[in-house]
Amino acid sequence: MAPSFQLSIVVAARNDNYGGDFNQRLSRSILWNASLLEEWQVATEYVIVNWNPDTNKPTLHSAISWPVNLNYVQFRIIEVSETLHKKQVKRHSLKPANVLEFIAKNVGIRRARGHAILCTNADVQLSDDAIRYIAKTPLEDQVLYRAIRLDIDQKPERAPKRCITRWFLQGSTIRTPRYWPYAIQYVYAHLLAALKRLYYKNAPDWYYVPSISRAEKVLFDYPFNASGDFALMTKSSWVKLGGYREDCIISTHVDSLHLVDCLRSDMRVELFAGAYVYHQEHARRYSFDSPSEEMHFMYNLLCKTITSHIMGEAKDKKLEDQDEWGMSDEQLESVYV
Repeated sequence: MAPSFQLSIVVAARNDNYGGDFNQRLSRSILWNASLLEEWQVATEYVIVNWNPDTNKPTLHSAISWPVNLNYVQFRIIEVSETLHKKQVKRHSLKPANVLEFIAKNVGIRRARGHAILCTNADVQLSDDAIRYIAKTPLEDQVLYRAIRLDIDQKPERAPKRCITRWFLQGSTIRTPRYWPYAIQYVYAHLLAALKRLYYKNAPDWYYVPSISRAEKVLFDYPFNASGDFALMTKSSWVKLGGYREDCIISTHVDSLHLVDCLRSDMRVELFAGAYVYHQEHARRYSFDSPSEEMHFMYNLLCKTITSHIMGEAKDKKLEDQDEWGMSDEQLESVYV
């Protein structure tokens, strides 16, 4: 009889030490999250999709520090080979990249065994409040649960809450000095975000200060910002939606498109009030400070999709060509740690 899991956590990874310290960040995340899940006694399947592994480097299994003596958490590694990776790039006409993040997450979603599935990133540390909410709250179908991301510049001897550098709030990303007390950071970040929302939602188009489009104003109404760091739904809801989009040229904004697709499918979006997730800062492949042509394309696609939602168009056409999402036509092996 298969184990019964309350939760499956799905992350994408590769053994290339992305950013120069990926192995350390993943190890820290795994040890932290497993400890809290054990504390709250959440029966959890922790699914790591090892995408397109580099055969010239140590395996992911050997490069990571794994927790021991666990009663509630089981780790499962699903490997997607280089051959299958190239097949997906060709199938979806994607820009070549070492990891196809959201196809990898779809692979995990398809094969996850938990009642609910949390898609997050490999270097995200969940807060105690977020896990307590999962442990104690009956999760409903047709609901996307979100939590706010906080960036941290973590030192090993300091708790994540004392290392915050950025707040990814609804419609705004606010930087705060890490040496400020938490209470001051909280008030400053939320007040500034509220003021920005008040202005951009209400400034008329003719006003001399730059305004934003109708579609962009929707970004202030829902927790789009960094939504890929915490996307929680029941397994049946993920299956009904069809996972993440797989035909996007790069991964940027695919998480936000997922949130729009939830809205277009008449799902409710609910924010875990006061519950955060901590993302460990690192060097990035794409920078929003100097967006590429592909990033502009994806942002325009997001705005176009939001507009179609506003206009009530194309509710049933999102995944018409994605029947085999999550590589459901492939047999993939799992290794249990």
